[in-house]
Amino acid sequence: MTVPKAGDKLKIVSLGSDAGIGQKQVTSVELLGEKNKIEWKQEADGLNIVYPDSAHLKTAVGFRIVCK
Repeated sequence: MTVPKAGDKLKIVSLGSDAGIGQKQVTSVELLGEKNKIEWKQEADGLNIVYPDSAHLKTAVGFRIVCK
């Protein structure tokens, strides 16, 4: 439970396309407090997010994840 470093790759296994939780398709991912778009991809084994170099968060990180 720390703030990731720039370029760290995060994986949310429960949001993988094969996770079996209603087969939710992720349509967008935003880093709260960050204006720039972030790199992400939903794959079978999880939702992969790359923590951006431009983020300067120091105490907490939150993502807005929208599913279809």
